[in-house]
Amino acid sequence: MHINVDQRAHRIIVSCSGALDAVSAPMLEAAVLPAFEAGRGPFVTLVLLDLVKVHHLSSAGIRSLMVLIKAARQARANVQGNFLQFRVCRASPGVQRVLEMVNLWGALTERTPVSGRQAAHRPDAGADYRAVVSRVRDAFGPPIPDPARDGLVNQAITQALDRLSGSRTGRSRRSGRCVEAPIGVERASLPLDPAPVGETLSRLIDRFDGLPIVGHPRYLHEAVGPTGIPAMAGQLVAAVLKPDLLDGEAGQALRGVEREVIDMCADLVGYDPASAGGVFTCGGAGTIIHGVRLGIEQAHQGAFRRGLGCPMAVVASDVESAARRAALGWLGLGTDSLVTVATDEDNSMRLDDLEATLRRLVDQGVRIACVVTTMGGAGSFGVDNLDFVVQLRDELVAEYGLPYRPHVHADAAIGWAWAVFNGYDFEVNPLDFPPATLRSLWDVHAGIRRLKLADSVGIDFHRAGYAPYPASLLLCRERELMDPGRDRAATGRVTAGEESIDPACSSMEGVSPAGPILAAWANLVTLGRGGFRALLGHAVTVAEALRSRLDSDSHTCVVNDYNYGPVTLFRAYPAGVDAREAYLDERFEPAHAPDLLVHNDYNRRLAGALARAGKSGDGVTLSLVDCYRRTRQGTPIVALRSAVMSPFATEESVGELLQCIDAARQEIA
Repeated sequence: MHINVDQRAHRIIVSCSGALDAVSAPMLEAAVLPAFEAGRGPFVTLVLLDLVKVHHLSSAGIRSLMVLIKAARQARANVQGNFLQFRVCRASPGVQRVLEMVNLWGALTERTPVSGRQAAHRPDAGADYRAVVSRVRDAFGPPIPDPARDGLVNQAITQALDRLSGSRTGRSRRSGRCVEAPIGVERASLPLDPAPVGETLSRLIDRFDGLPIVGHPRYLHEAVGPTGIPAMAGQLVAAVLKPDLLDGEAGQALRGVEREVIDMCADLVGYDPASAGGVFTCGGAGTIIHGVRLGIEQAHQGAFRRGLGCPMAVVASDVESAARRAALGWLGLGTDSLVTVATDEDNSMRLDDLEATLRRLVDQGVRIACVVTTMGGAGSFGVDNLDFVVQLRDELVAEYGLPYRPHVHADAAIGWAWAVFNGYDFEVNPLDFPPATLRSLWDVHAGIRRLKLADSVGIDFHRAGYAPYPASLLLCRERELMDPGRDRAATGRVTAGEESIDPACSSMEGVSPAGPILAAWANLVTLGRGGFRALLGHAVTVAEALRSRLDSDSHTCVVNDYNYGPVTLFRAYPAGVDAREAYLDERFEPAHAPDLLVHNDYNRRLAGALARAGKSGDGVTLSLVDCYRRTRQGTPIVALRSAVMSPFATEESVGELLQCIDAARQEIA
């Protein structure tokens, strides 16, 4: 860019031509800034900038204009009586449009002195940045040996844990009032001054006041176990060291830990660890996203680069659909691409409907990206028949001559853990499980033992793996499927020794935090097959006790009574209504549709009463399922859900649950 400076009596005209960009911006600043310096040259009251011949204004050029505006304002503030004006006298249409869009045109063309208003008072931190940095270093762990700062780290962690321990009173919630975020009333703003670490920790722990305690015997809201101590340590160490497993050298050593987890899980479900692969991701929906993405690539090779070039469908059961719809939405397939299959009483896909659905899609020319099977889901704990699904898939490929194999993904959010019973002698029963528990474990394991047939498996360690959220693994039988020959040019690959990592292709997150991996590894190693077997058997024993008590009460009925895991779905009915008879009528008799709506509302009100009692810490924490399944007419069936995953749950806590239900029924009667 060419710059011409025309110095006149009390004004300077700076004419520019060319491009005002990163190269020329420093030249413009060098030409104009001296005019704003007091005591240098003749007294100047006006600096005009002529940009009529500037054909390109870049972001760097915009920043230079902002620097000049600021310098002019500072010059006015420093020299009393200085009426310096700095403005643009002319500009090309393109430059004017850019300046208008970034809200600088007005500041550069006003004829009053630049920023005639007094500068707003800004609070002063009272020290230069060096002093502030010295203070805020106390908020960080030392990277080198430093006993004093190490002590601060230990003190902070101990203080936080002590505060948490002090808020436990034996109730199912922490002491204190649960503070809900205000809506439209009050908003937070970032404070100016740093706060002491201790003060922040106190405020942080206060945020947990009144929250339910996962792992408490009366916490039955979600199918998640409490975090094991080894998993806590794994997360903590990862938080301190902050490694990213996709970051070359930083993650190279810990990728061995991830490989161990993948090997252990592959061996557990029956894959060959030598050829299996996997990736940790953000929760159960993340594993479905990865699993469906693998299917998309097989159904339409090159889709990762070029996108979808043809209609595709994902087939799954009509239960457990929320995460699947979310996955299809985020993948861009669209939730309408989910084709659901009717389910039997045990919440597994009807085999005849599955075959009819797949054949219809193939006949219509729709490519089937993935068949998502439920293998012990968090909702109703249904278990699909993988033998049939995989055999049917293979027969259709051969019969129709399909140029691809529809991917079969197993959504085993909780059910994966039942693979620890591979090799368990159910006849001898060495762990001495009660007969009802043994039968339930066997029924689930009969389906879970076939996980090895699936092309990929979704595993949630934060559920039956007793790890903190989120800790999920997409396990793939063939590692090569996870890297289907995508274009490797200019993708920002990171090299670690001889191994090359592509963040764009290795995970959708672009990073791989070590915390979930270390937490999963720590619990797998600590508990082993024997520990998991005992914990699962204990959870099922308590759940069986609950199902037995619910079935013996004429006012309640279990609605997933053919599922034998820790999840129990049930409905309650008003006095004078036979629960089992009413439920069957509502499901199968159209004449009872009005009764279904009435009793759906009854269960919603019951859930509300239970929730109100639960907030005191003396009640139980259950969840409400708005659509457990649908009637033949398509009406949703509401159900209450109990999920037993805590090693501290007891059969006595089942009695407490029933007492809470009776009290809630009386409240809403």
